[in-house]
Amino acid sequence: MEIIELWTLRIEHNYYLQKEVREIEVQHSPEMKVLLMRRGLLWRRKKIGEWCLFALDDYTFNNEDILELEIVTTSSELPYITNLEWPVGNECYEMNVPVENSTLAVQQCATNKVKTRTPHCMLKLKIPIGQMFHQRTEPIATTLTFEAVSKYWEFLFIPRQPETMKVIRLEDIRKNISFGECEPTDFMGHKAYRIRSTNKLPLQESYRQIELVLWEKLLINDIAKERILLRQVSFPDPSLNLGTARDTVWRILYI
Repeated sequence: MEIIELWTLRIEHNYYLQKEVREIEVQHSPEMKVLLMRRGLLWRRKKIGEWCLFALDDYTFNNEDILELEIVTTSSELPYITNLEWPVGNECYEMNVPVENSTLAVQQCATNKVKTRTPHCMLKLKIPIGQMFHQRTEPIATTLTFEAVSKYWEFLFIPRQPETMKVIRLEDIRKNISFGECEPTDFMGHKAYRIRSTNKLPLQESYRQIELVLWEKLLINDIAKERILLRQVSFPDPSLNLGTARDTVWRILYI
C-alpha cells in the first residue's frame, strides 16, 4: 500500500533561533478524525514545527470537504512575544487557508475570532481539501508565520547597599540598542535605579548581536572615570509582567 504526501503545514516564529515553535501542536477534532478515516487520510507530525496530511493510495475526496485544525499551545511565553492581540477566555482566531503553495502571516490573515471548547487553542484553520487535492498529483506546502513583538527594554537595578548611591550607565558595546539616562526610582519599597532603552527592539530568543555592560561613573581626584559593575547584563524576561506598560519588557538585577 502506497502512502502519498499531500500537504505539509509549517509554523514559524521569528522569535526563535531556528524559527521552530516549540510547545505547540496542530490537532483535529474527533469529527475530523472520522472524516479522515472515511477519505483514507492520515494527519501526522513530521518534526518540530511541521505536520503533514498523508493519503493511502485509495483515498477519495468530495469537493465540499473541509479540514478543520486547531493550533494549541501550552507555552506561557507565546502571548508575550507575539505581535498579535491574544484571544482570551474561550475565544481563538479563525483563519482560512488558500488552496495553493503559500506563506501566510498570521498577524495579517487571522482577524476573525470564534468560540472554542479546546483549552489553549489559539488558532483554528479551515482548509478546503476537497478543492485543494481533487485530481492533484503534486504535494502542497503552506507556511504560517508569527511575528515577534517589538518592545522597550527597561532595567531595574536594586543596590545591595542602598545607603551608598551610585551613578551608573548601561551600554550595548555593539551599538545595536541605546539607553537613556539612569533615573532614581522606588521599587516595592526599595531604592532602585531605572534605565530604559530609547527605542523598541523585536523580541528574540537569543540576542547574539547585543552585549550589555553596566558601568559605574566615578570621580577620582577630580577626574571622571568609569569602572565595570556588571560585564554581562542579563537580557529582559518577556514573561515578567510589572503591570506598568504593555510595550515594555523588564529585568530586575541587584548591584
